[in-house]
Amino acid sequence: MNMKRTLLVGVGLALALTLGYFWGEDQSSGNTQVIRSYKVNPGRGEDLRSAVNVLFHTNKDAPPLGTIRSLGNDLIAVRTTKSLQKDIADLVSEFSKVKNNNKPIKLEYWIVTAQPGASNISELHDLQPVLESINKTQGEKKFKIVERLTLSSSDDQWMEAKGDLVQINGEMSFAENVVNANLKITSNLGKLNAKIKAIPNEFTIVGQNNTTESNEIMSSGQMDPRNNKNFKDSQKDVYHIIRTSVL
Repeated sequence: MNMKRTLLVGVGLALALTLGYFWGEDQSSGNTQVIRSYKVNPGRGEDLRSAVNVLFHTNKDAPPLGTIRSLGNDLIAVRTTKSLQKDIADLVSEFSKVKNNNKPIKLEYWIVTAQPGASNISELHDLQPVLESINKTQGEKKFKIVERLTLSSSDDQWMEAKGDLVQINGEMSFAENVVNANLKITSNLGKLNAKIKAIPNEFTIVGQNNTTESNEIMSSGQMDPRNNKNFKDSQKDVYHIIRTSVL
């Protein structure tokens, strides 16, 4: 019981200090401004604060039109004029219509090389469905998974991952049952910038390019095989494959 009372007193004190700061600043400035609190959707507080701050700082040569503070528990307090408070209320209403996706988005990425030959799809269980589709449209190939990376992030959060051969960075968001991904993929086997709409839990080939077998060997840190006069270089297809999921 004492712990509960202490907690309530602490929350009340924090609220009083915050509003006191607003009120004190308001009185000293002499502006006819009022303080109002608003309840926002979970996870939308920072987005709303950013939007309101833009509204408050429309003229860089003039003082801000108001102040916004977070009170915790998805509450914000706004100090500004009555007329602007109406605009803030409308803004909060609009934000309440859009639910934030707080679930992490997982991205699996494979870089795969291939050349004509007897199919080995049965050995590559994870990618079997998408590799079968390649064989059907481009002819039978022998595939090799060069590297696999896994990343995860929240909506519109910057992500980055680096493997032995590949580096990926970009952003992802989830809306209307589709993952929107803006990716930059860099490796010695090819570079790719791609904006993708991916259906969760399905494979997507986001890009394809060509390389040589010698380049693939050297990318793994080995010596240039072309120094061996018996080595015969050959062309290889490179596939960039992703699969997304919302956790």
